[in-house]
Amino acid sequence: MARKPDLFTPIVLEANLHPSFQVLRTSRLFAPARGTMREVFDTFDDVDGNFVEQFQTSGFNARVWELYLHACLSSSGFNVVRLAARPDFVAAKDDSEICVEAVTANPTQGEEAESPTASGEEIEHAVLHKQQNLLPIKLGSALYSKLQKRYWELDHVRGKPIVFAIENFSEAGSLIFSDSALMTYLYGYRHEWEHDSQGNLTVKPRRVETHVHGEKSVPSGFFFEPEGENISAVMFSNSGTVTKFGRMGQLGRHRCDSIRMVRVGTCYNPDPNAVAPMIFEYEIGDPDFPETWGQGLSICLNPKALNPLEAKELFPDAAVHEMDGGMIYSRVPDFHPFSSRTVTTPK
Repeated sequence: MARKPDLFTPIVLEANLHPSFQVLRTSRLFAPARGTMREVFDTFDDVDGNFVEQFQTSGFNARVWELYLHACLSSSGFNVVRLAARPDFVAAKDDSEICVEAVTANPTQGEEAESPTASGEEIEHAVLHKQQNLLPIKLGSALYSKLQKRYWELDHVRGKPIVFAIENFSEAGSLIFSDSALMTYLYGYRHEWEHDSQGNLTVKPRRVETHVHGEKSVPSGFFFEPEGENISAVMFSNSGTVTKFGRMGQLGRHRCDSIRMVRVGTCYNPDPNAVAPMIFEYEIGDPDFPETWGQGLSICLNPKALNPLEAKELFPDAAVHEMDGGMIYSRVPDFHPFSSRTVTTPK
């Protein structure tokens, strides 16, 4: 068997290397990430034979996402194989076998950036519009394109749960957004809340018919699209990134004692009357803050699935969401980050 190429030895002209790859391969601050990515890639089957080339060039974000999914599935106890070019993974655990397709939402060419001189009210309106319309359209377009591939008709997929695993790379800063916009699009409901006179939280679902941005309009409720019942669940994470590999490396065998990592972000608030997340901050290596590959992963179950996914048993580290009567019910780990930023500095 031919030896795999090294992920970080360029196999294309330097002018064609992705800027993020260039920083990743040369900066000592990313040593833990490089070591961890090499380790994961050692067990990764490159079915297409072009993974390294795409990882180093225009497919950098998508290939990092695939590498993360492989690590996440493997660490959850799955035997992960790549039988064919699509879907990306067939994973077996105990008596269950699932098919996972990696999906990324990517930038739209020619789209205008927000004005840097916008007022606070304009920025607030823009963020709300993004959550309610632009992000569902971005994520929905990517998911709908995958739905058209009709994976359920493939012989090695037929009868198995199909999971679309998506991450948002649609613009700079898009990874700060959590799964709320995606859940609105998947289920077709937005949830409004209020506190009663005793401070108890009440939540009411409101049906969403469409998401509109400019001249673009898409129907809400992906799971209820024609043939949507063939998709068992949609996974989401905003941490399938180089930074995740760096943190996992710093916690394990690829630790670098000459750097310091501090993670800051927002996380699940267990208070039943809370409407805002909690804020956290810790240094990587703090024993009070262990991290797994599945930490921060969300799985939205399709209530109409022909082949339901037993996510709670198969993915113990993930937040699992399901809908009944327009209400979303979730099983959330004690520590579930919504978004975070990791600052790495030399000591």
